This record gives sequence, structure tokens and C-alpha cells, in this order.
Amino acid sequence: MISSLPTFELRDWTFLVFVGSAMFIHLRGRDRFELKRALDFTGLLASINTELAPLREHGQAIRDEAVGGINRFFHRACQARLK
Repeated sequence: MISSLPTFELRDWTFLVFVGSAMFIHLRGRDRFELKRALDFTGLLASINTELAPLREHGQAIRDEAVGGINRFFHRACQARLK
């Protein structure tokens, strides 16, 4: 019975993710755009761009924290190895 289930290839999953993302954008919020506009790449990327805005604003601080954490990790690893 399990062998009768359809199998999906990568291109099928990619298409399903694209359509699912477009439907999510189309159905979220109060205002509805026509489906053709929701299937446009700019509609899909608009939500990603707004989520990335805080990362762009605080990118240098995030980078500095990451570099500091990596430096502390390697410093402790070297000290532990010398003991």
C-alpha cells in the first residue's frame, strides 16, 4: 500500500514551496491582491526583505558579538589544552 503513494522530486517540492509561499502572502493580512500579483517574485521577496531590515540595521553589532564569542571559545579551548 505504501508503494502506491506518489513520490516527489526536488523540482516538485520547489514548485510546491513556491505556490505555498504565494498563497501565504495572498491570504495574510486584511488586504488581498489578485493571485497573479501574489505569484510574482517581488511579492514573495517583500516579506523576506522586511524581516531582514533589523539584520541590516544591526549587522555590525551582530558580527562583533559573533566574532567575540568565537574568540572566547578558541581562547578557552587553547587554555584547556595547555593544562
